[in-house]
Amino acid sequence: MLFIGSLTFVNDVQGIVQALALSRSTLALYSDGLHASTAESYLSALTIYALLVHKTPVGLPASLTLRSGTRIAVDASTAAVLQAAAASVAGW
Repeated sequence: MLFIGSLTFVNDVQGIVQALALSRSTLALYSDGLHASTAESYLSALTIYALLVHKTPVGLPASLTLRSGTRIAVDASTAAVLQAAAASVAGW
């Protein structure tokens, strides 16, 4: 891990994303090969949460509603896999 000020960053998140992609070939982490999909954005958010709050992301909701009313969600099975991956990155 790389520590910068009071924030903790993982220097190998890309490796984790690639490992997830290889282990679950049906999990689309990039919407077009370049831009993050909803699942990859969710994985990033879970990882940031775990590192900043120092709590496991396992069990967090798989969806959220933005102020605009737009709902963003990943299915429950995908959420469980991504939560476990983020938890392992953060050392849970």
